Amino acid sequence: MSPPLQRESTEFADRLSRLIAGCVPDAPSFGVVETGRAHERRIGPLPFRHEERGFGFVALPRACDEADAPRLMLRIEFRVSLDDESDYLAVQHSTYGLWVRPDPNRRPRPVFRIEYDRGARCKPAAHVHLHAE
Repeated sequence: MSPPLQRESTEFADRLSRLIAGCVPDAPSFGVVETGRAHERRIGPLPFRHEERGFGFVALPRACDEADAPRLMLRIEFRVSLDDESDYLAVQHSTYGLWVRPDPNRRPRPVFRIEYDRGARCKPAAHVHLHAE
């Protein structure tokens, strides 16, 4: 484990927690999860679901139905490492998106996602996905 990477990742997760909590009441805290690679971490809203290999959503409270089931949610996740000089935290991949659950009996679906992929070769590093049906 890289102590500077863990420290920097935890500080970033704490800043994200404070930022989102300032915008969304009762927002979950952000946490850091190891990826299986010593030089990389994942950051996102807790809980992390090991069986689904993913973080939870940030529910938007005014977009709940009568049973308080969230209809609109944010998905936010970062994959980070240290830069080449091991001085600063560098985002390798990030995704932000708005997800909707029109039917409480179905899984949430993305409406749009904004992604960044530092190592992109056949696509722009930053790009938007729009979903529709």
